[in-house]
Amino acid sequence: MDTTDIAALQEENRRLRERLSAVEAAQPEPAYAPFFETLARTVLPAVHFWHRDDPGDIASLRLIYTHTRSMRPEFDISGKLGSRIREVLPHLPERVLAQYAEVLRTGIPFSSAEISDPRADGTEGVGRIQAIRLAPDDLCVIVEDITDRKRAEQAQRQLMEQQDIIRSQQASLLELSTPLIPITDHVMVMPLIGAIDSRRAQQVLEALLHGITSARATAAILDITGVPVVDTQVANALIQAAQAVKLLGAQVVLTGIRPEVAQTLVGLGVDLTGITTMSNLQSGIAYATAAL
Repeated sequence: MDTTDIAALQEENRRLRERLSAVEAAQPEPAYAPFFETLARTVLPAVHFWHRDDPGDIASLRLIYTHTRSMRPEFDISGKLGSRIREVLPHLPERVLAQYAEVLRTGIPFSSAEISDPRADGTEGVGRIQAIRLAPDDLCVIVEDITDRKRAEQAQRQLMEQQDIIRSQQASLLELSTPLIPITDHVMVMPLIGAIDSRRAQQVLEALLHGITSARATAAILDITGVPVVDTQVANALIQAAQAVKLLGAQVVLTGIRPEVAQTLVGLGVDLTGITTMSNLQSGIAYATAAL
């Protein structure tokens, strides 16, 4: 090859390099950059787009695009465009960088577990990182601040725990408000105090039936001295309790009926047939222990 041919090749090589430089200058971003930018600005929280200059060196990742939406200011690294990853994120753990290399090698996306994020004000934040390969040397990293979400989840858990505690306390109070006290081997007393609604009436019935069955009692004394109001609902609950106890082969003795309560029951037309009534608890106990 003579000198003329060599000169011609050198000139062709020079022109090709100029054309390549012109193309790179005209299109510094990948062809999918417009779509990526739209996605980043409208959907993703904080996203960084890296290009690996040297396929054999993950540390050659260079920041070529970044966008932060609704994130804390410290997530904004837009002022470091064109810098290598170690310059942009000097405290990035080696294991994360190695994971980025694995994503570029395999194409399998990476999603980190929750990462502790100490803040300048002394509080502790929570973050999450996702890495996605867009091309053999192009990496998309999505940074998500999930602190508010975790706090909301924690608040929800605490609320549910408090509700469980309240329900447990309510159940305990119901049990305390419907005590079943054995007087003899076959006679039990249930003193009722406070208002009786449908839920408590069901609790009374269940406790009464369970207690009679367990103790094999023949009589149960229901004392309503401490019930301030006896209306149709309370009267029906007492009748249902008496009927259920009778099916078990036992008898209900009702005590503590005050004069105004007696008038109410008569006015309501309540049929207390099959229920023995006594004026007070003492006389009810005396009757039950002597006659039953």
